[in-house]
Amino acid sequence: MADTARWVSIDPRSNSVVAYDEATSTMLEEAFQNGVHRVQISLGNANNLFIVDLKKMRQFNAQGLSRELRRVEAASNSQTQLKLPAFNVEVFKMCIEAMSTIDRNNASILHQLHDRKLRACETPIAVDSFLEVYNWILEILSQDVMVAKYSGSQGDQALCRQPLGLKVDSYFANVTDGSIYRRKVLSILGLRNLLIHGAPIFNDLLAKLFSGNPGDYASNTGLSKMRYYTGNTVDLDTVVLNPQRQLREINMMLAPKRYSTADEFERSQDCAVMARNQGRLLINNFIDRMSLSPQEVRSRCLEVNDGDRLHVATDNTDRGRFAMWQYRNVGVSTYHVNVPCIEDVIGALLLAPYHIAKAFAIAMTSDGRTEKAVHDFFEDCVSDSCFNGKWKAIEAFLDVWEQLDDIPQVLSRLQQEFQDRFRPLLQLEDRREERNLMVQLLSEKQLVGRDEKTKVKRRIIASDVDLWIQATD
Repeated sequence: MADTARWVSIDPRSNSVVAYDEATSTMLEEAFQNGVHRVQISLGNANNLFIVDLKKMRQFNAQGLSRELRRVEAASNSQTQLKLPAFNVEVFKMCIEAMSTIDRNNASILHQLHDRKLRACETPIAVDSFLEVYNWILEILSQDVMVAKYSGSQGDQALCRQPLGLKVDSYFANVTDGSIYRRKVLSILGLRNLLIHGAPIFNDLLAKLFSGNPGDYASNTGLSKMRYYTGNTVDLDTVVLNPQRQLREINMMLAPKRYSTADEFERSQDCAVMARNQGRLLINNFIDRMSLSPQEVRSRCLEVNDGDRLHVATDNTDRGRFAMWQYRNVGVSTYHVNVPCIEDVIGALLLAPYHIAKAFAIAMTSDGRTEKAVHDFFEDCVSDSCFNGKWKAIEAFLDVWEQLDDIPQVLSRLQQEFQDRFRPLLQLEDRREERNLMVQLLSEKQLVGRDEKTKVKRRIIASDVDLWIQATD
């Protein structure tokens, strides 16, 4: 209903949703209903003015920089309840068991990059189990509550029924390119395709020494193949300097010299020197790691000459053609080097398709916290960024949620849950009664937790309580 709609903007730096205050949201909704296309609003104070273009759905500041605008209608009662799919825990177990082999195989790649015969294993492991997990993820994403939450459309919703192996529509990460919902669905479809195509794509990139130049790949290989099957690509260059975000750190490094603005720093010789030094360090590490010959260094465009001016790029067509370059666009100025973070490439292509299934399994089996875990999974773990960012989001989610299942964390939550029974015992100097109550509750609730040494979930036993008592004494 129109009278329950609220207005939000999307922070371009973090892709997070920022809600307008009630008065501003009401003003925007009235303008929208009356067909007014341009509205001036103030945020924070009367002098902090912005122009909102309701036709373009953008908010502009005084410098002309903009951010995405969204109108979010409140979901009906039938849309507010998320229905979790019926799942077979044995499928999750098979996926988790397969992860050790997958992680071990891909960890060995890092130590063999110098071997020109090296190839990632192209035979998918336990693929049927992982595909079943993706079916459950898409089942949840297809629900009306998810479509409403991330401002999707019926057309976006229909994408959840797309079969495995088809072309995934191209999209740009973290910018206005369809709804957030659409980009999240496309992200899942792309990761699912990488179960089959991730290793062959990695091998194509490896054969070209991870060149970021799209022109180095035939139409059905490498970056071209990845764009076809995932709608996006992995970054094969690295940002070595971002003055707008790093000015404070830059000033600390150059003290007592100090720059007031990023623009002032970029006009200085210090900027070029710092970018080249950082870039040369990464290039040299890459050359050593890959055991590149002088001819391969030249063909890969990795020669850095201090006398050369840094190339300035305003779009992505120059990627991979220069050893270093500055990228300039509206509100953006970053310095790039023509080598990737290999760990991120392996993570994006060979690990992310499997680890996101592991993350979903953890969310769905988080006793007492499933609803929050599933919410966090779709909010934080399913990222609509580039594939480097997707992998980092999955890693971050797993870091948080796996630690929550560590045995000491489970015991601490158990004590908090029954604090009324534990409170009198905490006054005693001898902790035997506290220990006995903890063991009794464990027996009643049959709790499991992750062993900190083996990283495997198991039943929590009395000896775990003894260790926890010692650690908290």
